[in-house]
Amino acid sequence: MDPYLGTPLKFTEGIKNGVIEMGNPNMAASEIKKHIMRHLELDKKFYQLFLRVLEISENLRNNLKATFKEVKKDVTDYLLNDEQFLKKKKDENWLKEKLCAVEEVIRELSTVVLHVGQNCKSLRELFLCLYMYVYESPSGESPSGEPPPGESPSGEVPVGGSPLSAHAVSCSSGMTEPPTVASLLSQNKISEHEFEVARTKGTFVSDCYTIGEINKMVRRCLMLCSQPTVSSHHLTKQIKSFFLLTAVMFHMEKDIQVRIKICNLISSEIHMNMLNIKKCTMILMHNPYLNKIKRLSNMF
Repeated sequence: MDPYLGTPLKFTEGIKNGVIEMGNPNMAASEIKKHIMRHLELDKKFYQLFLRVLEISENLRNNLKATFKEVKKDVTDYLLNDEQFLKKKKDENWLKEKLCAVEEVIRELSTVVLHVGQNCKSLRELFLCLYMYVYESPSGESPSGEPPPGESPSGEVPVGGSPLSAHAVSCSSGMTEPPTVASLLSQNKISEHEFEVARTKGTFVSDCYTIGEINKMVRRCLMLCSQPTVSSHHLTKQIKSFFLLTAVMFHMEKDIQVRIKICNLISSEIHMNMLNIKKCTMILMHNPYLNKIKRLSNMF
């Protein structure tokens, strides 16, 4: 199951409804923080489950060592009496319980990774809502619904002025933007093509930017926060939120990729190793092949 996929119609409706809400910068910031906190909670859960896997694995190894030390057996006799047979079944049941415990933890880890992906998808919807609000809105209605100073009430957009560019921001409605806002807007690499395929991709923002570009973006957002005068552009808060969220999405996507690799490694390596340990243990303690050989030797 891919946590990034969803119903196209529902996704589109969510974007349309979300764009309207982006007019309230406080609501946008609150929603973003909620999803970030959810990601951190899932991170804690993932870490606890990972430690649980290590604990079970270590417990298994220690118990096997102790079991082998207690085995005092004549290697020439591999025929099991009733007591040895019951001991063998007990050991097998114990190993089976441990393996079941590992499988359960691995399932929980996979579920956490799925929830992380779904949370990221929800945050991506907010990201795309902000993108549309900042770059696709008709030369921008103000959050209050009034057109910005110098613009006709009809809100008409000049021909060729769809995505908001640094030039459009500085020239539209006669406004002059501080260099920080213009430089932030010019850093955007998200095109309409990426916007269309974002719903079905496991990575989106991290495919478009490098870590150096993200760090530069964050520094410019910090400069914008520290400026003594508020930008005259009515979307300044949304612009800042959009680029800060871009940085969050970049690191979140990288984090999810690491978790998927860890989960796959645990599933393929630790689980298979424990299955092999079970097989080796049963062979070394109660070798079925030598058992057969011993039986056949008595027939000569």
